[in-house]
Amino acid sequence: MLIPLQRATREACGGKAVGLSRLLRCGLPVPSGVCLPTAVYRAALAQVVCSETETLGTRDPVALERLSRPVVQHLARWAPDGRLRQELEQAARALGWPLALRSSATCEDGEAPELATPGLFHTANDVRDLDRLIQSIRDCWASLWSVEAWIVLQRQSSSPPREAMAVVLQHQITPRWSGMALSHAAGVRVELVPGAGAALAAGEVDPLIVELPRQGDLTSTGPLTPPEMSALRDAVLRADEEWGDGQSNAAVEVEWVLDRRLWLVQARATTVRSTSGAGTRWRLEGKAGVWRWDREHNPQPLSPMHASLMQRLDPEGRELMVVQGYLYQRSGRSGGAGGHDSLPVLWREFQARQIPVLERMEQAQATTIDQALRFFIQFHRDYFGSLARDRRRARSDLVQLLEQVGASQPSRLAAQLVESTEHATLQRTFDLLRLPTGREAAGALQRHVQRFGSLVPVWDVAVPTLAEDPRSLLRHLDALAATRRDTLAAWRRRQVAAHATRRELRRRLGPALQQELDRRLEHATLARCMAEEDDLLFSRALALLRRALLREGRLAVGLQQAADVFLLTLDEALSQQHPPAMELLQRRRGWDHQRRLTPPLVLPESQVEIEIGEGDLLRGLGVGGTAGGVVRLVTDLEQLLHRDLQRAVVVCPTLLPALAVVLPQVAALVTDHGGLLSHAASLARELSVVAVVGTGRATRVLHEGDAVWVDGTRGLVLRL
Repeated sequence: MLIPLQRATREACGGKAVGLSRLLRCGLPVPSGVCLPTAVYRAALAQVVCSETETLGTRDPVALERLSRPVVQHLARWAPDGRLRQELEQAARALGWPLALRSSATCEDGEAPELATPGLFHTANDVRDLDRLIQSIRDCWASLWSVEAWIVLQRQSSSPPREAMAVVLQHQITPRWSGMALSHAAGVRVELVPGAGAALAAGEVDPLIVELPRQGDLTSTGPLTPPEMSALRDAVLRADEEWGDGQSNAAVEVEWVLDRRLWLVQARATTVRSTSGAGTRWRLEGKAGVWRWDREHNPQPLSPMHASLMQRLDPEGRELMVVQGYLYQRSGRSGGAGGHDSLPVLWREFQARQIPVLERMEQAQATTIDQALRFFIQFHRDYFGSLARDRRRARSDLVQLLEQVGASQPSRLAAQLVESTEHATLQRTFDLLRLPTGREAAGALQRHVQRFGSLVPVWDVAVPTLAEDPRSLLRHLDALAATRRDTLAAWRRRQVAAHATRRELRRRLGPALQQELDRRLEHATLARCMAEEDDLLFSRALALLRRALLREGRLAVGLQQAADVFLLTLDEALSQQHPPAMELLQRRRGWDHQRRLTPPLVLPESQVEIEIGEGDLLRGLGVGGTAGGVVRLVTDLEQLLHRDLQRAVVVCPTLLPALAVVLPQVAALVTDHGGLLSHAASLARELSVVAVVGTGRATRVLHEGDAVWVDGTRGLVLRL
């Protein structure tokens, strides 16, 4: 009943299996595998019917979900008969646990690139037993009946009732490196991450990007050896010959892993859009290592003043670099296990040293620029040493332990496990939720601002704090009052679910591993709390400097308004030698121009940037369930608090703690940037808001007023 990949046909085994079969026929390395054919899927559906006539013309996601529900529920009850169960068990033993299961629908990865459906259907990794294998088969089948599948297939003049789903079973490789590779006219673009990509899914690292020429010797191959990268290039170009149609915008996209040798685990035709030359502006000369755009905290270009502050923090550019106005940090791994045990002590010592000084300076109204600057530099250096490193280790150590014990989706599970403790941002949000409305609102809001008013929507000393514009919070109080009961109840449910997940995980472990889990979870939870608390502390330290700079701006001769001080550098402000008005105007125009740029995620970037064309389907990391609504596009985060967001799908670059107040009232959140442990994902998860983060390009693809469907379960966003 199982078909070897070499004998796969589209009707029997679906498009993905056919793609792997084509790779095998080309002599390319593919992990051993078999296919559970579409006939088994069709037999499982024999007793349930979803009439296609009911769906003709239907575009309402809620209606489509209702039509699919009986089919999905029926598939969830499927169990293989004795013969098939025996064949599955024998195949799994022959392939070798763990397995990777991939959907392979008859509509999937077709000959024409525009019919490709990347990310639409289910994939399961780290399948280690027969029960999980059977459940993963059910999940693959059910994904054909998702709302996204309905809508995409309708655009292709098809529908789930017309298609069928096979499932590919392969031995799962444990790689040293993995990633994607894309052929294009100038060569091959390779994106790679260490290991199986768990750190990438968690938002801890971005892929390293290497551009390879189509011919000739390879002089720059990144972390792979020249023979390894040469083998990858040759494999991609061989696949390109198999799929290519001679058109400049056609390409092949290959998913690959590397252990002791190279393996290809997926290939499909796709389309690309070249922005030749766009990468040349961003290259760093003479700077070794990989530099990562700090897009979660600084999604917008820095003001001249804040750029000079970053240069003061790192004069030699060892860890921080401002490129075209955008802040880049040198990427560093968190290291292996260990080091997290010192985190509680380091955090207490840091607070004991810095908070008393911070409070004294806040009370002293006449703090000079030099005093505020020296404090901020010392504060920054004190934090970004052993403390910040051990905080990152505490998070990664929990993920590593979950991987060791064979947990499914360890990065996602780690994020769920730390959702049991209130932190600074939740306390602030709950404080707002509990504020009275009407006449008593102003006084209560004033007390709230005294505690949290230093927060800023964007990390830049030029951006006004919440205390400078409390009306932006006042306009949201009525909307928050309407969601108060639901939001607080959702948080309590999250706490209960996190504790239940922890108890179930501990039940499956021995005493020694239970103790190790408790220890690592304690420190990972502290790291999560620190990630929110340090935003508040840093905003307070930055507010001291902003206050001193604005005082200088009000007193300075030659500045038209106090805020023009942020067009200066720190040296100019300290020396009180201000450039002429025309130069300040040119700086403002340059700052505005930088807002229109699209920075690469990682430097040094390739000379040719390639975007994979995926139409109206965006992929990211999902949080929560599903929701639909109308897009409110906010590219300037400072304006987020001034928009009417009630029941809207907010699409923005990222989300900082200062902006968490908007979440309880929105239908869904979609961001360009962020991982599973980012502020946006964590806050959405804790406040039970549907979200998809890390799409990479939502603010460029979606437009104000678009109707979209957001699937936080599967990490998909679909324009309707």
